[in-house]
Amino acid sequence: MVIIPVALLLRDRFPSEDYLRTYHGPVAMLVGGRDNVIPEKFGRRLYQAYDGPKRLWEFPEGNHGTVMMQPPEVWRQIIEFWESNRRPL
Repeated sequence: MVIIPVALLLRDRFPSEDYLRTYHGPVAMLVGGRDNVIPEKFGRRLYQAYDGPKRLWEFPEGNHGTVMMQPPEVWRQIIEFWESNRRPL
């Protein structure tokens, strides 16, 4: 097995905190407890820093590849959250 630091592979940066400073709409965050790409602590930190309407879904056993593979009920909750926090255009 070869281990290569992610920093050497990633050229693009994703300054989510910067992007969220100018966005004030609803944010749904899914955090995986076993995510080795975006560690749980960073997802929580981003969630806590956001000042707008937000909701956190936590998946202690989820990793970066599985956190998005949730049952329909979770996706219904996310859509309901977005719809209930929709801002008029």
